[in-house]
Amino acid sequence: MRPVSDFLPRLMPHLPGCSDVLASQALVDSAIDFCNTSMVLRERLEESKTVAGASLYDPSTLAFHRVSRITKVWVDGRELQPVVAQAVGITPDTQQIPRGFYVTREGTDVLLNLVPTPDAEYSLQVEAVLRPARETLQLDDGLFDIWLEPVLEGAKARLMAIPDQPFSNPAGAALAARNAFTLTQKARVDGSYGRIFGGMKVSPIRFA
Repeated sequence: MRPVSDFLPRLMPHLPGCSDVLASQALVDSAIDFCNTSMVLRERLEESKTVAGASLYDPSTLAFHRVSRITKVWVDGRELQPVVAQAVGITPDTQQIPRGFYVTREGTDVLLNLVPTPDAEYSLQVEAVLRPARETLQLDDGLFDIWLEPVLEGAKARLMAIPDQPFSNPAGAALAARNAFTLTQKARVDGSYGRIFGGMKVSPIRFA
């Protein structure tokens, strides 16, 4: 993990008169958007257990991160198939070992729904795409060492678009936004070929 302040020397020369606090929040917001779109921070979360009669689970991560999306789920080592949420509930739910899953959201939280509802305790593993928490003061090493440019460009686009500031620059904001988009899409393609950043320690899934 790197302090957000480590990113500032690369950003501030483009933003005369901008405060460190404002620039730091723009960096975090840019990193969130980058991670949501590129999906390069992907992690298999620590194994936990299902609870008999409970179908809803809340993947929790370190204080620095939130789950952006859930990509894969395993129950007792068997990979579950994603199902359409609207199709669930048409037939009565008979509790048994889950065969599928779908995802719902509660505010900014991503929730895992198992189908059918577990009838016993089973091992549960989740692969998730992570993003920084908005209140974080630290960002992943990979965002500094590998994907610094799209994060910087996204932050520049946000800050230069603020009106009536010494660093306001509508044309510069538009250019930075285009650069951020292009670099983020490239990172997403790279990620589809395996260039993803993992290995961080995460906490177990907690029952919601």
